[in-house]
Amino acid sequence: MRTNERACWPIWLVWAFIAVWVLVDVSQLAHAENPIVTKQTPVSAAPVHELTFDAHEKIELVANFEIPTGYESTYIWEIEGAESTVYDGGKILAVWAKPGTYRAGFEAWLINWDLRKQQHLKEKFHLVVLGARPPPDDPVVPPPDTTETMGPVTSIVLRNAEELTEDETTELSKLRDWVDEQESVQHLEFDLDAVGPDGKPNKTVATYAEAIPDTAKLPYGFISKKKKTGSGSVVLWAGEFSDADSVIKKLKEYK
Repeated sequence: MRTNERACWPIWLVWAFIAVWVLVDVSQLAHAENPIVTKQTPVSAAPVHELTFDAHEKIELVANFEIPTGYESTYIWEIEGAESTVYDGGKILAVWAKPGTYRAGFEAWLINWDLRKQQHLKEKFHLVVLGARPPPDDPVVPPPDTTETMGPVTSIVLRNAEELTEDETTELSKLRDWVDEQESVQHLEFDLDAVGPDGKPNKTVATYAEAIPDTAKLPYGFISKKKKTGSGSVVLWAGEFSDADSVIKKLKEYK
């Protein structure tokens, strides 16, 4: 599953202190034009949004900003589908990745306890590793599920709304419009880090997120129906969401 690389304090502790402050400075950090740089020279670099490397090349991403006097820092790195580790107090992320495109993110909080101020930086970008992608592992085909089902068929899509491309947004909208015209089909969308009314991670979302392969990209979809006897649902199909038409075709099969 996807994990965040963290350094310094636990993030819940940082926000617990911030929550009781009267004065909070949420201005952006003063940083260079490219907040994320590399210790190596990439093949190409579109400022902030994309860094491209040759296959088998060492990759180290560096947070490129200065820490003002009197401030302490904490960092969070995210990268989907690639192995990584942090060092230098969390300011550098070393990455090992096969050819492909990886979504990545970086957040930094600088905190001045005496002045009761914080500064925040958040960057989203893509890491591209050139070269032919390795062939996929031989798929493990599970035995057919003979559990009897009932009720409407449900489409569930897990995504990070702020990271959706224009095409993905359009295709999801097309799927929602089609579902609205059906009587026996439901459609649900959740962010990967969705929480329930109690502020804790949504258990249903967490269960589906656990089933997403480490190498899969978001958005990721599931099609399910309720069990005829007992509780719970049966997953009839799962896979990366690429276009509405292919999912609609599947939903029609299971209606």
